[in-house]
Amino acid sequence: MSYASLIFKDNPEVVWALNEPTGAVAYTDGFVSGLSYEGQYLTGKYSRSALPITYGGKVSFHNNGSFLSNYSSDATIFKLPSVNKFTSATKSGQYSLEFWMNIDFNQKSLESGAFQTISFLDRNLDGGFYNTIYTSGDNADGGVPGTISYPDGYDGGGIFQLNAASRIGETALMKLSGTDTSTGVYIKDLDYLVFRLGDTGMAQYESAVHVSDFNKPLHIVCVYTPKSMRIVVNGKSGNVVEIDDSPFNEVISRDMLFCMPSRVSTLSKYF
Repeated sequence: MSYASLIFKDNPEVVWALNEPTGAVAYTDGFVSGLSYEGQYLTGKYSRSALPITYGGKVSFHNNGSFLSNYSSDATIFKLPSVNKFTSATKSGQYSLEFWMNIDFNQKSLESGAFQTISFLDRNLDGGFYNTIYTSGDNADGGVPGTISYPDGYDGGGIFQLNAASRIGETALMKLSGTDTSTGVYIKDLDYLVFRLGDTGMAQYESAVHVSDFNKPLHIVCVYTPKSMRIVVNGKSGNVVEIDDSPFNEVISRDMLFCMPSRVSTLSKYF
């Protein structure tokens, strides 16, 4: 039995196989049709591969170049209609969005951005005076990553904290269209996938799953009920979050934008 046949057994409302061999339209799989269900691959933002992610697939879609070379003005690779899901129009229902994605990045290489100035308390100095420890610079400066130069008089008795800011932050993989919502799926701190639900000015909720290895196909499921939400990645459930107040404003017509991720912070490197 093909993967598509397994999906159809769950009686989905709509399915996009994303395996069109040509063209810029993402069609649905047969049992629903019409322009309101069609998605779009953005010109110049994608390339096709003959190697599918799922069993029985025909092709897969890839980013076309690096973030800086092709996505800094618009990170969207393709978009699909949300069919009013994750909006006030369907707030009383229960449903899920699921998709496959192979992100394929090296966490260590992305976190090695500019090093931070850190401080320590030298116990030998009166009054708790703070001195500063400087790192030797990043790779672009020719410095040795993580090397610390200690101030004069430091005898190893100080207390210091390293700010690992180069991996702290988030970037969107999928988000709903519009500037008035944060609903989407995000890479957070280069360690987690987060499903966030909430429009501007409304209640915000998020569920997270730790991902030990991004360099493999990931099956991502975003689950919503009127009382709870959660994310599931490769069968591993994130925390189930209770919904107490409405996360939705009155906007009901949105697209789901599947994006080339940016860097997670100004201190990290780009994907």
